[in-house]
Amino acid sequence: MMNDFLNLESLKKKFNLSDLYLIIEKDGNFYIGMRGDNEEFESFIYGNLGDKVKIFKDAYEEINLVIKEKILEYIKGHGGDIEVVDVNEEEGIVFVDLKDACSGCPHSVYTLTSGIKRVLIQFIPWVKEVKPVNEPREPQFNFKLVELIKQGGKKW
Repeated sequence: MMNDFLNLESLKKKFNLSDLYLIIEKDGNFYIGMRGDNEEFESFIYGNLGDKVKIFKDAYEEINLVIKEKILEYIKGHGGDIEVVDVNEEEGIVFVDLKDACSGCPHSVYTLTSGIKRVLIQFIPWVKEVKPVNEPREPQFNFKLVELIKQGGKKW
């Protein structure tokens, strides 16, 4: 089985790699994160797995992969969107912009912490924190609708 071949701990030792991790395994394909260059490792892994493996060396690519594969469908299903704005890999911080329906939603704080942050930390070991570029804000209710309700709920 390919998963037995892709024993990351033994590969780390064999090729003297400290920053090597499996991001996602999907449909028999392996998405691996690593830092630095190791031509011997890359030649070995591509020689044995070919197009069944993709190595990510860039933080933005890793984050966008996890968002696309594990988060985006949920966000879009609620009318929202997400954009990675900045990454501080050394400190493990990802800055995101919640857009569309998420931008003013009072639940965006929970989406950010219980959803996006939890998932990114689960799949990318160096991520420690996810922060919004724009602070969550109170929703802007349609004042006319509020006034109508105050007037006894007249039909509109």
